[in-house]
Amino acid sequence: MTSDSGTKPARNYNLDMLRGLAAVCVAYSHLILKMHNRGETDVLTRGLFSATKVFLDVGKLGVIVLFALGGYFILSSLQNAARRYQRPLTAFLLHRFFHLYPAYWLSLLFGVLLPWDDPGRIFPAEVVAINATMLQGFFLTENVMGLYWTLQINLTFYAICALLFLVGRAGDLRVVTAATVAFFVFAALISLIRYKFGIKMPVALPLMVGVCFLASLWKASNAGRDRDKSRYAWIAIGAFYALLLPICLLAYSHDYGFEETWYRYTISYGTGMTIFLAVSAMKRPLLNRLSPLGSASYTIFLCHPSVYAALDRIGFTPTATSLPPSVILICSVLCAIASGLIIDRVVLKPVFAWGESVVSAVSGRHLNATFAR
Repeated sequence: MTSDSGTKPARNYNLDMLRGLAAVCVAYSHLILKMHNRGETDVLTRGLFSATKVFLDVGKLGVIVLFALGGYFILSSLQNAARRYQRPLTAFLLHRFFHLYPAYWLSLLFGVLLPWDDPGRIFPAEVVAINATMLQGFFLTENVMGLYWTLQINLTFYAICALLFLVGRAGDLRVVTAATVAFFVFAALISLIRYKFGIKMPVALPLMVGVCFLASLWKASNAGRDRDKSRYAWIAIGAFYALLLPICLLAYSHDYGFEETWYRYTISYGTGMTIFLAVSAMKRPLLNRLSPLGSASYTIFLCHPSVYAALDRIGFTPTATSLPPSVILICSVLCAIASGLIIDRVVLKPVFAWGESVVSAVSGRHLNATFAR
């Protein structure tokens, strides 16, 4: 973000790099799991599967990193919107709309036309219509793509942030810290219910909303450098690590069909949070040549299953070609990355630019305010 004086802080390219790599980890994780389940493996892919899916699951690691990065700027962006716009909440909601829905609708179209899990699947019109709202989880309607569950958590987090802003508490770190810890405690409580009564409770929702708030506190504390504010961030971080093992042990000791294993969740989520905290605190650039992946991370995340489905349709699989599974794996992930970069630049960038003009027109931007990230 820029200040009202127009002074623009240096962009943290490490966060862009981390966001892009996290999305790639998710895309890779889905493909190698599918190839493993199909028996399309060789020595290299079997080794990769053991290293990246058995104990440490890089897909779950990538998901928690994406949630943390998704929450990192949100509360500060709400406060900055109050300085930039006459109607800051309207501006915030419109920004979120233009950053979430155009790419989502495009992926929904791809998901309907190119379902990966079941190539012959035809989704009922009402399922597609409800999915178009991004609220299908709240209506107990199936996701056209399994990964859409993450988006309803994002919407929940945005709604809570908007509510905090409305009551004038978005900048109150004591309130935000209390909310963060409360979400982690709530996740632990419903994990206990899930374990004791065998009811599949939505543990991920409070856990990941808490992660988003934790990241916003980390941002407010300048990655722990601000002495006055860092204690709030460390309270949230301490609560996360203290409750992570009990949450995962209680919630994921029973497999409900998604290969739940408590130690995999604990290791993956704990490692992902540690990586987020470490990388976001770095001052020196790290692999900044990969930072362009950051802007396309959302598209890579949403569209990679349809890219894989398209490759399956044209016969780019180990069983249909003479290529080794490891080559198929690498080429398929590269195709998903390239597709995400192209869609982001050719389709979504113009939409974002138009969206900014809409936000300014509807929200009444102050004359002296400038907009950055």
